[in-house]
Amino acid sequence: PLEHLSSPGTGSIVSMLERSSGKKAEIVGKPSPFLLNKLLLEHSLSAKGAAFIGDRLETDVAMANKAGIYSILVMTGATSLIDAKKAKGVRKPKAILESAASLPEFLGL
Repeated sequence: PLEHLSSPGTGSIVSMLERSSGKKAEIVGKPSPFLLNKLLLEHSLSAKGAAFIGDRLETDVAMANKAGIYSILVMTGATSLIDAKKAKGVRKPKAILESAASLPEFLGL
């Protein structure tokens, strides 16, 4: 996102490549949980004991929820509080924080 508008992201480039090649891409980036699951496996961690912090419902929160990881939305990016509170399904964060700076207090540290 830019200050007053959004610009095309990686999805538009992937779509162009898919259409021009006639092949469907396997997406491993957000919101696919592929990379998070790989990290959990490599570090012998459980999804139930992990959390992921991000500022976008459609990528960060969706990815965490798809992986079974506790999703924390920080209000420092492209998501409005109204949209965050209306989110449903995999886009619904488990917690909403004003900023990452409030994470220690949220965790009781």
